[in-house]
Amino acid sequence: MRLIEKGKRQNRLVLSAEGIEAFIRGMNPWPGAFTFLDDKRLKFFNSHILEMDSNERPGTVLRGLPGELRVATGKGCYRF
Repeated sequence: MRLIEKGKRQNRLVLSAEGIEAFIRGMNPWPGAFTFLDDKRLKFFNSHILEMDSNERPGTVLRGLPGELRVATGKGCYRF
């Protein structure tokens, strides 16, 4: 068995929405999945694939509802 390297825990928003969902599920509850936004670390506990497309670059924060973070991915969108 190999240990998960610390750098491998960071969420790769260039993945498809399905790939991100699988990544987050696989990393929770330990060691956890995270990314950075404005130099702040965001750890993901709950997230969902959005049935919408975006022409924005992967990692671009999209307009969403209050209390949610919507992000463009490599294929599709994701809500954190």
